[in-house]
Amino acid sequence: MASYFVPTVVQTTISNPDMTPLERLVLSHIFEAEPDGDGLYFFAEESPAECIEVDAAELRAAHRDSAGVDCVLDSIAAERLAETADADTHIELDLSMTSWATIFQDIVRRSPTLGEIVVTSAFTCSPRASPPWPPRISRRNEARRSSRPRSARSAMPSGVSRRSKKKGGKKRNEGAMPHARPARQGRLRPRAAALDPPDRRGGPRKGVMKG
Repeated sequence: MASYFVPTVVQTTISNPDMTPLERLVLSHIFEAEPDGDGLYFFAEESPAECIEVDAAELRAAHRDSAGVDCVLDSIAAERLAETADADTHIELDLSMTSWATIFQDIVRRSPTLGEIVVTSAFTCSPRASPPWPPRISRRNEARRSSRPRSARSAMPSGVSRRSKKKGGKKRNEGAMPHARPARQGRLRPRAAALDPPDRRGGPRKGVMKG
């Protein structure tokens, strides 16, 4: 079964001051992050993550330091922190209902310098197994087929019917009418003398009775 991927590259480097600590933490788990100057370069070789697991202490600190800033992640983190016990070391965040594009929109909306964030994605899938098509017949296979003995039907000489090969059966003439009268058997009786027309040049033939 094929696996589907969405490799994604955020071509715009986002500076650290344009992101809240909570946005920087979450985006670094959705994407792979590399430092680029005073900001971060985000990308995903396979697909951006929709469910992430973050350190509980880091999430509490990032949520506390981002207080008062309008962002979609604030309510999501607050709800999960309220459901998590103090002894938990990691917290799972389900972001399947919140697109990473929404997080970038919050950043652009607040930033005094960013006019846009350019993101490029591609839709790909893993190679699938070839369907079980019938095997192709090679010349070698053709040679093997031609070397096999022919069947009894194909080995018969041309013009010989299968019925003529049956024991005790009569050979049937190919092309004969199916209901044609059979030829007369035995010796023929001598015909009576017939009257032939006289020869115009030599007169009546000898042995021919005159009428």
